[in-house]
Amino acid sequence: MYGTLFRMRAKPGQVTAARDLVAEWNRNFRPNNKGAVGAYLMSTEADPEALIGVAFFTDKECYLDNAKSPAQDAWFRMLRETLVSDPEWEDGEYIISSF
Repeated sequence: MYGTLFRMRAKPGQVTAARDLVAEWNRNFRPNNKGAVGAYLMSTEADPEALIGVAFFTDKECYLDNAKSPAQDAWFRMLRETLVSDPEWEDGEYIISSF
């Protein structure tokens, strides 16, 4: 599997909107996105406006196809409106999985 780990910070009052957009991606985009497995998002106890997430794809090609998709770009632009700055991304191959 391939994917990304990401860290982002919501604007004040926008945590729920950011969270809802990630849930929308799982609900509406993932099923129609070849190779998309899913995404997880967590809030941190230390900073309620900090969010850390992970997205899984079956392989790098599917991940890159998603990244180039106009639908993904439109979704990301909506997410970006809820954030203080661009997310930090760490792309790579998942080498151990328990699901």
